[in-house]
Amino acid sequence: MKTYYLTAYSTKGDHLLNETLEADNDEEAGKAALARLKEEDLEHVPSRLVRSSAGLVHFHP
Repeated sequence: MKTYYLTAYSTKGDHLLNETLEADNDEEAGKAALARLKEEDLEHVPSRLVRSSAGLVHFHP
């Protein structure tokens, strides 16, 4: 499994969510991240999901 970092921000730049996820691949991680954002009602705020090995998987400005 790979480690991913999910971060959601307010429009002022404050962290609203800052968590790690584990997934087998980028697609699985992306789905888990979007589900987590929806769970916290944060799917419409700026967010990003990155691989621990470097690489942007999801970005929502």
